[in-house]
Amino acid sequence: MSLVIDEALAKKVLQVVDCGLVNGLGVPEPGKFCVEAAVNYAMGLPHGDNPSCVAPALRRLKIRLNDSRWSSDQA
Repeated sequence: MSLVIDEALAKKVLQVVDCGLVNGLGVPEPGKFCVEAAVNYAMGLPHGDNPSCVAPALRRLKIRLNDSRWSSDQA
């Protein structure tokens, strides 16, 4: 299966992320998982934090930002 990254998928990822993110992997439910699991969820992939479409350096940066101390899951 070839993944097509297009505007529709980008909007879906943003919609999922807008539900909020949590520190760590979380659980497969919008608003209750990390940034990388949100990408997997939007793509219809199994729960996890290593989507194949994200470069390793960007993945590390996103996880570092995701797991920083924020005032709330929505922030």
